[in-house]
Amino acid sequence: MATITSRKGTELSVNVKGCQIFLEDGMISQDDVSHGNNGENLPSGEIFLVPGLQGTNGRVIFDLAFHQGEKLEDIEVEFRDGKAVPIAARLGFELFKDVLAHSSGDKDLLAEFGRGLNPEIKKAIGLSILDEKMDGTVHLALGDNTVFGGKTDSDLHWDLLILEPTVILNGDTIIKDGQFKI
Repeated sequence: MATITSRKGTELSVNVKGCQIFLEDGMISQDDVSHGNNGENLPSGEIFLVPGLQGTNGRVIFDLAFHQGEKLEDIEVEFRDGKAVPIAARLGFELFKDVLAHSSGDKDLLAEFGRGLNPEIKKAIGLSILDEKMDGTVHLALGDNTVFGGKTDSDLHWDLLILEPTVILNGDTIIKDGQFKI
């Protein structure tokens, strides 16, 4: 199990047992292909996995997300065995609920757990392909993960950011306030 916390009140246990870890480094290796990850995007700079849904529980305050150029802030979500239940948001709550309501398939299931590694990306601008790679952030995605070998299928893949998170893995703090401790 991994635990994600943040100063705003995030406390989420994520089932990572047996999960394949992917490094998005701009290269599609034979290992990537053999594990179902058939895509890369540039710029590169993230590490991610497809989390297990069973046992993924808790509360998350997403600092930031965007949808079609509209900014959402402090989105509070409860996860119950990987299923997202919207609670509130400081900005964009109706939009958050509307996106989920108008998406199909596994739209409200946790699809990805990743950490941005690119030090050249300094702030989120509303372009998910960049924002998720911002160094010092963790992103969780809702919806589809079939492109990298997962089983949740949806017309939605929505990356939501947690700024300066702490991540504890098997009792060891590996990320503290967004910085690696290993």
